Amino acid sequence: MPYNSGVGTFIANFPEDLLKLAPTHTFVTPNDRLAREHRRAWDVINQNRKTTTWKPLDSLSVTQFFLREYHRAVDAGADIPPLLTQDDLLIHAHNADTGLNPGEIQTLLDAWHLANTYDIELEQQPAILRSPRARSCLAHLNRVASNFTLVEAIPDALATRHLTPHRPVFLDHVDQMTHPQERYLALLTRSERCLQRASFISAEEVDAQEIPLQPDTPRSMVTKACTDLGAELDVACMWALETKAREPLATIGIVVPALTQHYDTVRYRCGRILDPRNGSLSPVFDISGGTPLAHHGVWKAAEAVLETAIHGADNALQELLLASPYLQLKWLDTVIARLPVIGDAAPTLATLAHRANHPAAEKIREETRSWSQKAPLYTWSRRFQSVLELAGWPDPGNLGSAQHQAWQAIEEVRLQLSRTTTDLNVSADEAFGLLKHALSRRIHAPERAHADIQLLGLLEATGLKFSHLWVCGLDAETFPSTSRINPYISRRVGTLAGIPRYSPEDELRFCRRTLEHWMNGAAELRFSFSIERDESTQQPSPFITEHLKDADTAERCQNLNPGTQALEEFIDETGTTIDSGVTRGGISLLADQAACPFRAYARHRLGFTSPRSPQMLPDAMTRGIYVHEVLHALFNEYRDSASLSKITQARILELSDGVLASITPEIPASFVEHERQRILLLVEDWLLHEQARGDFEIQYLEHTAELDLNGLLLTIRLDRVDRTSADDWIVIDYKTGPSSLSGALEPPLTNPQLPIYSLTDDRIRGVFYALVLSDRSRSVGIAESTDLLPASRVKVVSWDEQVDSWRTTLAETADQYRQGFASVQPHPGACAYCELKSLCRVEELSADV
Repeated sequence: MPYNSGVGTFIANFPEDLLKLAPTHTFVTPNDRLAREHRRAWDVINQNRKTTTWKPLDSLSVTQFFLREYHRAVDAGADIPPLLTQDDLLIHAHNADTGLNPGEIQTLLDAWHLANTYDIELEQQPAILRSPRARSCLAHLNRVASNFTLVEAIPDALATRHLTPHRPVFLDHVDQMTHPQERYLALLTRSERCLQRASFISAEEVDAQEIPLQPDTPRSMVTKACTDLGAELDVACMWALETKAREPLATIGIVVPALTQHYDTVRYRCGRILDPRNGSLSPVFDISGGTPLAHHGVWKAAEAVLETAIHGADNALQELLLASPYLQLKWLDTVIARLPVIGDAAPTLATLAHRANHPAAEKIREETRSWSQKAPLYTWSRRFQSVLELAGWPDPGNLGSAQHQAWQAIEEVRLQLSRTTTDLNVSADEAFGLLKHALSRRIHAPERAHADIQLLGLLEATGLKFSHLWVCGLDAETFPSTSRINPYISRRVGTLAGIPRYSPEDELRFCRRTLEHWMNGAAELRFSFSIERDESTQQPSPFITEHLKDADTAERCQNLNPGTQALEEFIDETGTTIDSGVTRGGISLLADQAACPFRAYARHRLGFTSPRSPQMLPDAMTRGIYVHEVLHALFNEYRDSASLSKITQARILELSDGVLASITPEIPASFVEHERQRILLLVEDWLLHEQARGDFEIQYLEHTAELDLNGLLLTIRLDRVDRTSADDWIVIDYKTGPSSLSGALEPPLTNPQLPIYSLTDDRIRGVFYALVLSDRSRSVGIAESTDLLPASRVKVVSWDEQVDSWRTTLAETADQYRQGFASVQPHPGACAYCELKSLCRVEELSADV
């Protein structure tokens, strides 16, 4: 139970053993919340003892402890390289000029930090080696870091110089440390400067130096099912109010996983119930976490000013400039009202000030005159500040305490960027982007007074003791959560290195430890979870299903309890039929129906198609189209075997240039030249293959035909139809990737392209793939004779019988589609690249079998 006194309560667990250490030791905690509660508890105890003066408790989080020790060592004259901050790293990575976008740079920086924290040789990871740009950025970071001290490397820098704290260290609930921190801890243990406290460890692991905690068993545990997170918060807050009314000295914790993600929702929703008069600023409750500085209103105003100064203001931005309480721009009112007449789509701040005849117009114009040129970050920091001041930002009369604290934090970030260790010259837009990125990474919340109702994140209840604790969001997808990995560090490597929660097994261990702490940290414990989230039904976490004893839960969630519902099984593998009229489609429709009826129904009847992902460079499909278009243009000029000898390299390159002219200017010129030469080699190789044929004449190029299969009208495009010297017709279809005849001869026809071509004209006696490949061009096909296309691999068949067989099989497949047959019956290999697995659940069904 919490310590109660005449001056208040505290929730940090402070047994008598710890009180003896408080005056002489430094307390190190896993997070700032516990350190703050330590300091408050120490003050409450001394007030309760009627002590007149006392030294403040020295309690810090792990991160703050090592930063303080670093600065203390530097102030004492220790030979330690200067510190490399997060902002410095971001700017140095940007300075590498590797072509990576900010998101890619941040992902690489995160991987680099993990590698330095957990002794991983990042250069040896396969993912990093596949990206020359990332490899270049990584090499640049390593060169920069060689002259500095990284934040994560502070423990090693202190340990190598045998620098220990001036006071013994007491570790309280620090159950997870990085490799450098563990090495420093070993140094302190050897010098008897460190004392640990039992936390999240079994009794047999406690050594003589540790002070064991006495676990408490909650006197009641209840689990509630709610419709969504909002309903969970409502119920938890009502319970908190009822508890405080019944037990005035109760200390109440409400844990919300992903609190930072839902910070505004939690703050406003809980404020509405716990203290409707004061709302989210209520002193009735305290809330951990915060939101990125980039999301605070005072920055949104500054962002609008700088965006207007650099790029100009559209209508939405103009409204924000006028409406923001943190700006003094009322003079914009008249000029913005005249803008539609003036016709300026996006006027800059200097233009707006000039048209308003504002006294600051000339100053703004002068300040922004050279913004098109590049300059160091400290120069941009000064220029940004000058323009913001001219815009009256921030208006002190409207700031209030919360936004004033946010403004101070924003100014701190801006000044840190201006003091960066690099002389990188950037444009105004680039400097603005770096500032916005830094603010988006900095979490901030205004300071609040202590309250007996605490809203906490998943990890922040560590080390705290409540009389009543409510934990929200315990559905099966949240607790345990899906372990997230950095794309540059494989799961196997990260797990072996000891990165926390990097594997599913470690996530399970984390959940067990956290649940154990909750059960030991409160006398009354309640869990809740949302039945619905993101339009899908949720199951409770497997860690709390054994506690589903509440009647309300049992009644509302009968489907969660095995055996309470009789399951009705039925097979539903037929959708709606197409009864009349003609149905249109293409070859892919029949291919999907043959490969998997469900896929055909989902894609072509329900429209469940996946758009192609954007590519930084043309992908294999696009590059194949380039070759196809050059061949089409070439044979449109040279339409028979006799004219092949007239084709020159110059003409091929000329046609290639015409096709490649559509490539955007962002594509490197080296890529375009490489593609030009690749097309030349492929086309020349294919022409050698064509010259080995007999006489031929091209009848059609890019010919469109229609085929009616029992009411299913297929629209087909044939790349090329040739007439041989024997007056036989053959179809040639260009392919720039490997293709085979598999799936075209025996039912089901999972590769129906050639069979469908054969049905478009009775004069056709053979169908072929033209394989235009880099290793060797060749052709494969099905025909009644090998003489139709010499130098090819031909499957010789009785042509008329084969065509009749194809017609029958394709008509049956078309009938299945029209009848709505949509069974999940994938042909072997059909699921390899299918995007519909989450709908058909074929893997789950196979596992059940």
